[in-house]
Amino acid sequence: MREKIIIIILLFMSYQNYAHKDILVSRKFKNIKVITESSFYFEEINKTFIIGEYASLMCQEMNFKDTITIFFKHRYVDNVNKCDLKRTKKIDKLSFFIDYEKSSFDFKETLNLIEYIIKHRNKTSFNCKIKKVESKNASKLVKEVLSKKVYRPSILPELVIGTDSSYYVKDSKYYIYDFKDDKENIRLSLDKLYQIDYSNESFTVVFDSKKSFYYIKRNSVEKSKIILFDNEDFYMPYKVNSFPDNTFIIELFKLQGLKKDLRYKYNDGEVIVLQ
Repeated sequence: MREKIIIIILLFMSYQNYAHKDILVSRKFKNIKVITESSFYFEEINKTFIIGEYASLMCQEMNFKDTITIFFKHRYVDNVNKCDLKRTKKIDKLSFFIDYEKSSFDFKETLNLIEYIIKHRNKTSFNCKIKKVESKNASKLVKEVLSKKVYRPSILPELVIGTDSSYYVKDSKYYIYDFKDDKENIRLSLDKLYQIDYSNESFTVVFDSKKSFYYIKRNSVEKSKIILFDNEDFYMPYKVNSFPDNTFIIELFKLQGLKKDLRYKYNDGEVIVLQ
């Protein structure tokens, strides 16, 4: 009897795995087409749209009007870093294709590739060392494009956080802001950002990595401090819930219905871990 129950459970789990479909979204930014594939609605999808905005600005600056398609495959569990460049020609029309498979996407790296494509547009194929092109120091033009503010997009309803707390990107940094007296009030700047979430109008939670976050109290002059936690490899996007007594819970998820709650309380300017 026990063996039959185990077999039924395994079959059910397999069905759940099979039933889960990846998300595929696309957006055009003038002559830049962004296609992003991810298993869940991670913030990384919004980053690909921001990259699309920057890539479009880059094309404008270099007077480039051919089509560039950037395909982003988000690998949220494995630390994968793959990239490929392709060029196709139909009659007199050129099109270019950047194919990414990564756990996170980088603004400067992509603009380095866009600049390389435009400068070498007439080559029949790209035989460059892609990693070398990605990692080289940004040119004056790439720096100039990245110095522009690009705000977090509100394209996908599933990623709208429903508050005036948000962020923009400038010089490859993330600036978290809210509004005070109808003006942007910068609360935090980060080199990396994993997820932004909120639970009510009084605070915002910003994850700079899978295992750390900042609690930003609204209408407060207090500086945010980083809080570390162990996510025990719960890999799905986090969910934040709050309660009237300043308690909030970060919910961690995996497939097969696995779930864990991390409980915290905001008290006298400090975030306290609750057991």
